Amino acid sequence: MRKTLLMTAAALAAGVISSQAQNAVYSQNIVGYVNTPVSTTAQGGVYYLAAPFSVTGTSIATGALETNTADLLFSTNIPTGTVIYEWNGSGLSTYLFDDTDPNSWGSSVPAQYQQYGNNGLNIWWYLGDDATPTNVPYLPPGFGFILSPAGNLTNVWAGTVAVNVGNTNTTKFNTANLGNTFYVGCPIPYGGRLDGYQIATNSSNQVYANGGANLQPPAGTTIYQYGPAPGHPTAGYLYAYLYDNTDPNGWGSAVPAQYQQYCLNGIINGTNVTWYLGDDATPTNPPVNVPGGAFVMSPGGNFNWTVGL
Repeated sequence: MRKTLLMTAAALAAGVISSQAQNAVYSQNIVGYVNTPVSTTAQGGVYYLAAPFSVTGTSIATGALETNTADLLFSTNIPTGTVIYEWNGSGLSTYLFDDTDPNSWGSSVPAQYQQYGNNGLNIWWYLGDDATPTNVPYLPPGFGFILSPAGNLTNVWAGTVAVNVGNTNTTKFNTANLGNTFYVGCPIPYGGRLDGYQIATNSSNQVYANGGANLQPPAGTTIYQYGPAPGHPTAGYLYAYLYDNTDPNGWGSAVPAQYQQYCLNGIINGTNVTWYLGDDATPTNPPVNVPGGAFVMSPGGNFNWTVGL
């Protein structure tokens, strides 16, 4: 199956790792970039995101070498007042960006807070009170977060894919952790269908590959994606999708023609229609986008999600 990658298949300009097998030479690393426009008006000014790449560099906020901190991912694009939310198992942790020195400390930052700034200065991240300094949010690939921008911006995500060519990434989900609620995104920047398969129309049985996210969790798993409300792009809407491979409609091999596009891998059978709307009756397939493919998941049981290049 040909996998569709929304990234550039270019070797790293520096520090590239090359492998050689059967006289073939290729880069184990893939780099790329994605432009993401966000605004305060579209879909209610709220975005579910996940970093599509791994980025390492010197943190503007702390002056230290960091990986996938918010300031590396967004550079200087973050408008003052922007909020990032992370799920902590019982609620959302709030990180507010403010580079205006809201406490008017100047160069007299209290000793207990100097760890949050560059050489004790330039403290830019605070708790929701916009007064208590905190760490720069850490946003690794596959980790979903909510962004509420304080202004319009187009962010350019640029970095290295978190998995080398020929390898896989496995994320383990345990229903006993984090209140059985997980904010996640595909750790590899695939686009297409979340299950990773696309079949032809009912008039043929040709298989088309479109994406490789390969999310096939236990039956009863529900995921939620946030996006523009139907017919009202300035409003936000939470879309619910339910995974069920038990053929809840009892179709067997007689899947109605209009729903055969949702069968896995071109095999027409009710058990291969696995994603439904919240009614557990209407087939669908949740999309995966880059980097807006983050979603909230409540698994129906413990499972591993393995995806690779």
